[in-house]
Amino acid sequence: TLSDIQSSTQLVQDYKVLVTSLPVVEQVIRNLDLDMEADDLVSKIKCEIESDSRVLQVTVTDPDPERAKEIVDAVADISAKQITSVMQIEGVNVIEYGRVATSPSSPNVKKNTVLGAAVGVVLAIAVLVVKFLLDDTIKSSEDVERYLGITNLSLIPLTEEEYNGHSSSKKKKKRK
Repeated sequence: TLSDIQSSTQLVQDYKVLVTSLPVVEQVIRNLDLDMEADDLVSKIKCEIESDSRVLQVTVTDPDPERAKEIVDAVADISAKQITSVMQIEGVNVIEYGRVATSPSSPNVKKNTVLGAAVGVVLAIAVLVVKFLLDDTIKSSEDVERYLGITNLSLIPLTEEEYNGHSSSKKKKKRK
């Protein structure tokens, strides 16, 4: 019936809490002789409810894939016993035990590369905009009239070398 499905869905929410509860986590640490605190292990465990189901998926993230598999298997076994004991129900089963990951889950090199490139482009544009906005140098005779309110009497033209980016003060004298 509908009420049975709703109560089962609520029970799965309760199971999710019990999987990362202190008694389960401490028992896993003792059984596997792990050198970590309970909070550290809880941060490695992720529980998700499969959409439109009453199945709870437990994932463990660890630098060592073999250890991650051992932890997730222990969490599955111990939490199934804990749920049966605490909730006083029968029929909590482990559908599938953990598998050893064949590739690292993090860092995601492609994602980090794209993110780094995007941040770099944004920072470069920000630097250019700030540089443009803070540039208060006078670049033309119109700037002199606009900013200083002074009329130009004359202009000194650039030589061809200065116009091409070479300063006349950098000319080298020939010696004999």
